[in-house]
Order: sequence, then structure tokens, then C-alpha cells
Amino acid sequence: PKQLGDYRATVTVTGPAGGVATVDAELKVDGFPAIAIESKSDSRLISVGEQAAIRIACKNQGTSAARNVVLSAELPPELKLLDAKGPSAWSQQGNVVTFEAIASLDANDSATFEIQVEGLAEGDSPIELQISADHLKRPLHRDEPIRVAP
Repeated sequence: PKQLGDYRATVTVTGPAGGVATVDAELKVDGFPAIAIESKSDSRLISVGEQAAIRIACKNQGTSAARNVVLSAELPPELKLLDAKGPSAWSQQGNVVTFEAIASLDANDSATFEIQVEGLAEGDSPIELQISADHLKRPLHRDEPIRVAP
């Protein structure tokens, strides 16, 4: 089926001797969520003391809503969090920034987050992004590379 919903069908068969058999069938077509992560930094190379913004888009490419979508980002020691923005409140514990769960992300909808960082020390470590949701058995991971130069 190309549409979600409940379908009913009745099949009736008539035999050569005139006997009739009827079978009713019901089918429920549920969709499924499919989260994809896209990230982009305004600069992949920054100097110590320089700032960069990382934009993260979580898109539901599936056919039904994703529930309790949570984004977290683990910053390497070479970066310091300055600010974060998104469709939900955020908190920081150590070097991990976590946005509160988005209760429902409908099919073909997306949520956009932004993390502002500053280079603290020279290094080449990625920001580790993680998305979890009710339908995922394990979180999705993506690295966003940023190099901090002296």
C-alpha cells in the first residue's frame, strides 16, 4: 500500500457445483520513522580563540512520526561550548551537550540545532553527535570534524 491506514478485503469464491466460500481480511498499514543526521560547520579549521558554529539537522525521512528524539554532542577537549540553540532546552554536563527530547518529529519534518564553540587548544578531534529515539535500538552517530590550529 502507498497510504497508511486500515484496509479491508473480502474474497468470495464460487465452485463448479455452486458452493460459495467467503473470507474477510483486515490489514493495518503502519509507517515507520527514519531519522537522518546532517551536520555542517561554518569553518572546519579555526584558530585558538576563534569561534565556529555547527548546525545539525535531524530529518525524519520515514512515513510516521519519530518519538522522543534526543540529540547530544560530545565536544573534544580542544573546544569550549559557548552557546546552543534548538527546538528544545539544552543542558551541559562536562563536555557533553544534550538537548531535551522532541516528543514527536513528524514524517518529512526536521529539527535544526546549533552549537557555538571556541577553540581552546591545538588539535584535530571531531565533535561526536548522537541521536536517540524510541524506534532506534541503538543511537545514530556522526562525527563533525573541526581542527583547531595554533
